Amino acid sequence: MAMPGLFSFRHIASHPTTSRVNPPYHADMDFVGRELNWSFDPLEALRRWPVDRQVMLLHSGRAEARWARWSILAEPVGMYRFLAINDHLGRSEWTGRADTLLTERLTHRPFRDMHALLDATDALWIGQLSYDLGRWIEKLPTRADDDRHWPIIQLGCCPGQLVHDNVTGRWLACGDWTHGGYPPLDALEPQTGAFAAANPRSEFTRDAYDCAIRRTLDYIAAGDIFQANIAQRFTADFTGRYPLAHRASAPCRSSRSEEHTSALLSRPDIH
Repeated sequence: MAMPGLFSFRHIASHPTTSRVNPPYHADMDFVGRELNWSFDPLEALRRWPVDRQVMLLHSGRAEARWARWSILAEPVGMYRFLAINDHLGRSEWTGRADTLLTERLTHRPFRDMHALLDATDALWIGQLSYDLGRWIEKLPTRADDDRHWPIIQLGCCPGQLVHDNVTGRWLACGDWTHGGYPPLDALEPQTGAFAAANPRSEFTRDAYDCAIRRTLDYIAAGDIFQANIAQRFTADFTGRYPLAHRASAPCRSSRSEEHTSALLSRPDIH
C-alpha cells in the first residue's frame, strides 16, 4: 500500500474532502534503530512471538527493493476502532493504555479522531482503513448488507517496533524498543498450531457475475461511469486454536475470523 508521510496524512485527516496525496509515494521510507543479530524471517519471528503478548505484523509478502522492502512486528499498547452505526454515523472506541489517548477527545467523526490520534503520540500506527470509509466522505448508494460488522477503521498504537529489511535481511529495534523491551525472539523456539482451512467459496454465482458485467458495460456505454471494480466475497471455514493456528496460517494475505481479529497483513507492496 502507498503510505503517505505523517504530514500528508495529517493534511488528509483535517481536510476530509481532499483526495490527492502529494507526493503520492514514499518508496524511500527508511527506519532508524539498533541493529539486531537475527537471521530468521518475519514469519518465523511471528511464530516465536510469546503467546501471552499481543502482536501486529505488517508483512511485505514478496521482497522487492523499491516496493516491498520492509516488514514490521509490534505490540500495540492500545487500539482505536471506528464502527459503523449506519451509512453516515458511527462511533469511535479506544481500548488500551489511558495515557496514550484520552477518550474524552473522541468526537465519533473518523477523520477528526484520526487527526487526534496523530497529535496524541509519535508512535507508529498499524492497521487498516475499510473501503467503506468513503461513505464518510461522500454519499454513496447502499446495496450490500453489513452482515459482518467489521470496523471501518482499526489502528493499533505501536510505540516500539521490530523492523525487518527484506533486501539486506537486517533486523532493527526501533522507537521505544531501541534500547530493549521487545521479546527476545532469538532465545525462543518457533511455535505452531494445527489448523484446517477449507477451499474458499464465492457467494457470487456465475450468472450474477455475468449480469454485473453486462450492467457495467451498459453504464459505460451510457457515459455514467468509465470503470468499475466488480468485487465478490470469498469465504472459507477455518478451525484451529487461537493464536497459534492463526500465526501458522500467516502467509495468507490477511486473516480475520468472527471470534478473533488477527492483525496479520501480508502484502507485496509495503515500502
